[in-house]
Amino acid sequence: MNEVFVFTGTLDCFTRKQAQQLVLALGSRVQQSVTKETTYLVAGKQPVTLFDFGESLKRKQALKKQVKIISEETFLRLCIEQLSKYQKIESERKFTHDK
Repeated sequence: MNEVFVFTGTLDCFTRKQAQQLVLALGSRVQQSVTKETTYLVAGKQPVTLFDFGESLKRKQALKKQVKIISEETFLRLCIEQLSKYQKIESERKFTHDK
């Protein structure tokens, strides 16, 4: 994928560590904070308290730096698309190798 991901909030389908491992397995990088290199901020659920309205520091930084903020669902779609590409490449490689 060659992207740089940062995670914020709580994810439904993964622990944050599992999501980060998936990103690494697909050829992308993970950062702990938003920088100019960050491609996507994956925004999970944010706790809401009396003094905070659910806007994480990472989300504020992403907005300021014009980083794409995506949901966990969109993140999963990106991962599935990438896995499908790998599968297609591997199938084509095997087909040409078997000839």
